[in-house]
Amino acid sequence: MGDFLTKEEWTQHLEAGMESLKAETGKRKPAPVMGEGDFHTNEMPLCNRVITKDMIRLYASAIGDFNPLWVDEEYAKQTKWNGIIAPPMCEVMIAEAAAVPPPLNLPGLSYMNGGSTRKYHNPIRPGDEFKAYDTFKAVVDKTNPAKPYRLFITTGEREIFNQREELVLTVTSNIMIVARYPEPGKTGKTLDFSQEKRRSFTDEELALFHESYENEINGTYRFGKRKRDWNEVNIGDELVPVYKGPYDYADAVSFFAVTGFSMAFAKKWYTMRGNLSAFYKNSQTNEYTCAPEWHFDDEIARKRGVPFAPIFGTHIEASMLEGVTNWMGDEARVAEVSSQIRQMIFMGDVFICKGKVADKYEENGKKLVKLDIWAEKYGTDIVSARGYAVVEL
Repeated sequence: MGDFLTKEEWTQHLEAGMESLKAETGKRKPAPVMGEGDFHTNEMPLCNRVITKDMIRLYASAIGDFNPLWVDEEYAKQTKWNGIIAPPMCEVMIAEAAAVPPPLNLPGLSYMNGGSTRKYHNPIRPGDEFKAYDTFKAVVDKTNPAKPYRLFITTGEREIFNQREELVLTVTSNIMIVARYPEPGKTGKTLDFSQEKRRSFTDEELALFHESYENEINGTYRFGKRKRDWNEVNIGDELVPVYKGPYDYADAVSFFAVTGFSMAFAKKWYTMRGNLSAFYKNSQTNEYTCAPEWHFDDEIARKRGVPFAPIFGTHIEASMLEGVTNWMGDEARVAEVSSQIRQMIFMGDVFICKGKVADKYEENGKKLVKLDIWAEKYGTDIVSARGYAVVEL
C-alpha cells in the first residue's frame, strides 16, 4: 500500500486494520516455528525447541552473568535443584516474546517492545524440549489527542510446555504501535530526542563500570548457596546496583545471536515480501532491511524516528534480573517478573540495574518477596525500564 493515500483514507485503513486485529482476540493456536512455513517476525516463531547445557552457558555469557548455577554441573548438584537450571528469561532462546499479529500493510507505523510479564511454573533444564501455544489477548487504543500520532497497545500470551507436558512458563508481551500519517517532507518523528548525544566516558567512569564487572566475576555480592531468610528481609532493602555498558555491537550481537532469530538471504526475503511497507530501505543498496536491523544501524534507526540504534529492550529486561538472582541466592526461585520499556536508550549508553524490596507476604504456604526493579541511564534521571520480580524464598 503506497504513500499516496490521503490522510482520511489512511485513517480509514488504520481503523479497519485495528478492527481486524480485534477479531483475532481469544484465538489460541500453535506457535510458529522458525524455518517452517510463512510467518512475520511479530509472530515470534520458536527459534530453538531444545535447550542444551551449551545454550544455557551461551545465554549466561550474553547477559554477562557469572553465576555458577547456570554453568557448573558439580556446583549446581549441591543446590536444591540437583543440577544446572536456566536463569530466568533464558526462554528468549526459545522465542524472545509472545506473538502478536503481523503488522498492518500501511505506511507510517512503527512497532516497539512495550515490555512483558513472565510467570515461571517449572525450571528449564538442559535437554528439555518445548512446544508453545499463542493467544492474542487484546488491542487497546491509547491515543492521546494532544499528540500528533495514534498509539495502540497489542497484547499476546504464549504458554510454553516441556516434553513432560508440564507448563514451564507463561509469557505475556505488549507491543506498542505508533501510527503517524506519512506526510511528504516530514520525518515522522514522534518523540523528542533533540538532547540525545553520543558521549565519551572518562577513565574514572570506566573504572566504576569495570569494578561492577569485577564484582560479578568474583561473585562479591552473590548470595550463592546460602538460604536467604524470609524473616530477615525488610521492606526497603536495596539490591546492589549492576552496571551494563558502554553498550556496543559485541553486546548487541551476543544477545541477538542467542535468541536464535536467524534468517538470511532467501529466508529473510520470505519473511518480508508480503508486507514491504513495514520495512525500511538501506540508502546505499536500495534493498529492504529486516526488522531487527535498526538495533545495529543508525541510518535505519533514524528512518524510524530515533537518533541512534536502540538497545534491545529485552536485553535490558534480562539484565535487570542479574541483581535479583545475585540477591536471592541459588536456593530461591523467580516466580514472576514483569517489566515495561519506558524510554529508549542507545548504542554507546551505560545503564544501571537497580532494585529494592517492595513487599513480603505468604501465599499458599509460600514465602514470597516482591522486588521493584528498574534500569536507569547512567548520568541522567532517565528510567529506561521499570518492573517487578516476585521471588520465592
